[in-house]
Amino acid sequence: MGRLKYKYIAIDFDGTIVDEMDYPFWGRLKPNAREVIKFLKDKGAQIAIWTCRGGEDARKVKEWLKVIGVHFDYFNEPFPDLEKNFSGISSPKIYADVYIDDRSIHCDSINWLDIMKKCYIDDENFKVGDKLKVTHYCGFEIGKTVEITHQYKNFFIIDNVAQMDKEECKLWFKKVSD
Repeated sequence: MGRLKYKYIAIDFDGTIVDEMDYPFWGRLKPNAREVIKFLKDKGAQIAIWTCRGGEDARKVKEWLKVIGVHFDYFNEPFPDLEKNFSGISSPKIYADVYIDDRSIHCDSINWLDIMKKCYIDDENFKVGDKLKVTHYCGFEIGKTVEITHQYKNFFIIDNVAQMDKEECKLWFKKVSD
């Protein structure tokens, strides 16, 4: 069983959730962005999309994120629970426990599996022989029980068929109790 390291997470859009493009266009969804954001929300995080886009551009982005299944609680607005800490003083900056943004001086590139490791402390490790229930579509039918049959370096072989990164397994499977 694991736990969130941060409850209130503000996430930039351009260059963070999607590849950077010439404004007003946006690029492709970054690998694992949707799955990691959903994983964090499922674990209890509140998500605010935090972007410089405004007006009609913001409306289009917000709608697109909903259509493709990127779930969030707030869009360019503060977390109400945290706003109370500032005695009702309004600020254009969203206060959060952590900001995920490609423009951070600490960010060389956006890797959503690394972000998951930084935001979630995992006490549960999968191993060869574990039976797993499929919780999200990943090539296996949702609800199906599969088994980790082999391990090679940082990859698991599932049901002698699929090769998956050990960290990605946490996005798509839940360990079945013995």
